[in-house]
Amino acid sequence: MPEELQTGGSRFLSDLIRENRLDEQGFKEWVFEPGMLFGARDKWWGDRAQRDRPHEGVDVCLYRNIAGDVIALPCGSLVPVLYDGEVVSIIADFLGRTIFVRHQQYGRDGQDLYTVYGHVNPSAGLCKGMLIRAGAVIADIPAKSSKRSGLLPHLHISVALISSTCDADTLGWEIMRDPAFVRLLDPLLTVAEHYDKRYL
Repeated sequence: MPEELQTGGSRFLSDLIRENRLDEQGFKEWVFEPGMLFGARDKWWGDRAQRDRPHEGVDVCLYRNIAGDVIALPCGSLVPVLYDGEVVSIIADFLGRTIFVRHQQYGRDGQDLYTVYGHVNPSAGLCKGMLIRAGAVIADIPAKSSKRSGLLPHLHISVALISSTCDADTLGWEIMRDPAFVRLLDPLLTVAEHYDKRYL
């Protein structure tokens, strides 16, 4: 992972708190069940069986308040972008849409850095080619549309280094799983903020 991302991190989780006024609801910390984390082999919903493949990112869904209650992000929660970048693709997924944002300033060795926001409803007017600033709202979390038991509305985030030769028009989850073009990174390593991933 580019060193500046590890050392500087992103204010993404703080931006998520601010945009959704979670501090006014007694926000204390983000909560990640094991199945929500990067590389997880188990599901965090339903029967918690094995996934078809390791998880390509992190699912953001739960937080703990100062009273100790674990609360799910509500439908309509606003989604900010991690870094300055360009929207290069918006595709359908099984809970909404996925937005691919390229951050060329962090690229290296023939690869560009991408952040990917899955299961979202893109903001009105968001389109391919749009330049956006870190912290700008690009989407919201739609109501659950999946029949999967216990699957709460949530935001999936992937962070990846993708070959500069990869055509943005071909981006999708199949490409994201192809190590010939993509090096997936743990999104939590880019976030210099407190969270609890011990919750079971």
